[in-house]
Amino acid sequence: MNAGAALYIGKKADSMRDGIALAAELIDSGKALDTLKKFIEVSNRPQDASETPILNCPGGASETQTADMTEAES
Repeated sequence: MNAGAALYIGKKADSMRDGIALAAELIDSGKALDTLKKFIEVSNRPQDASETPILNCPGGASETQTADMTEAES
C-alpha cells in the first residue's frame, strides 16, 4: 500500500487504487527488484569527495559538479 501511495503522490497513477495496482504489477514483473538492485549498486559506489552529482538534469543527462566548478562552467 505504501508503494501505491508513493506512485499516486508521484503522479505515476491517477488514484490510490491505480497506484496499488501498478505497484503490484511492478513487484510481480520483477521491475521493482531490478530498480532496487540498481539503487543499491549506485549507492555503494565510491564517490570522489570533490564531486557532487547534479540531479534532475534536463533530458536525463548525468553531470558531475566539481569543487572548482570547471566542468559546470564548460
